[in-house]
Amino acid sequence: MIVSEKGAVSALKKAFDKGYEIVPVGGSICIYTENWALQTNTRELPLAVSQILVEHYGGIPVEPMMVRKGKSNQHMIHGMERDRAEGLRLMQEHPVYMRRIPVTFRSKWDMFVRDTGEWMCLDRQYLDILDQTRSCAVMMTDEGMALFALGEEQLTIAPGEFGDEDHKKLCNIAEMYMKQELHEVVEPENMSLFDDMEQEE
Repeated sequence: MIVSEKGAVSALKKAFDKGYEIVPVGGSICIYTENWALQTNTRELPLAVSQILVEHYGGIPVEPMMVRKGKSNQHMIHGMERDRAEGLRLMQEHPVYMRRIPVTFRSKWDMFVRDTGEWMCLDRQYLDILDQTRSCAVMMTDEGMALFALGEEQLTIAPGEFGDEDHKKLCNIAEMYMKQELHEVVEPENMSLFDDMEQEE
């Protein structure tokens, strides 16, 4: 997996309004936002992504900093970056694997299902931060986060939350997936499945 220039730039621009944290660690850089976190080798960052960090921060930080649109840069509380990293490491000790299925909900959410039928939906704009995300994700059990990792690179994403009606539809889709025992995972596509379900009701 490598960082997607277009996807990462778009995600950082959107995160800038609420603010995000930049944490350099040796030869790596970690970016923490409200909905996703990215850790990658600094050398793997596309030039356009580095330029956005410079634009937002005023340079490439050498210590943990929080940046936010219209606000002065702020130092992170000492030790917070270590606590964050340790928390992510602990949550990976008991992974639950989920498979991406060929469904995109409301043209935005990609769906991942566990063998037991448990599911989560992830915003495609965050998945697009990486050029490639494997068909399987790790559901981080403590926080219910999704993790995609390969070597030093990892992308953590918070799943979406849905109202009762959408939650019911997504449960039905997960159940259909389980009954059909689909093993081949293809690139997600928009489907008319949801309209069909509404007509049947």
